[in-house]
Amino acid sequence: MRPGTSRAGKARSSTSCWLPRAETDDTKRRKMYADMQVLVHEQGGIGIPLFLASIDGHSKKLKGLSPIPVGGLMGYAFAEHVWLEA
Repeated sequence: MRPGTSRAGKARSSTSCWLPRAETDDTKRRKMYADMQVLVHEQGGIGIPLFLASIDGHSKKLKGLSPIPVGGLMGYAFAEHVWLEA
């Protein structure tokens, strides 16, 4: 497929994403945004990488830590629930 064309072979302008912002008719603007959303869904290739910046560690001295499925380290509220035993 040539750059700047859709799978149907129709040329697409790189500025077409800005056209709905200039449209004053709400119905037309809504339709334009809906068409763009379908285009991105069907033909867009996007990946959102995840870089986890926390490492879980454990010690026998650590007390009160329990798994909570909301997020790592007890839903990121672990500091309110854990303590170190001497």
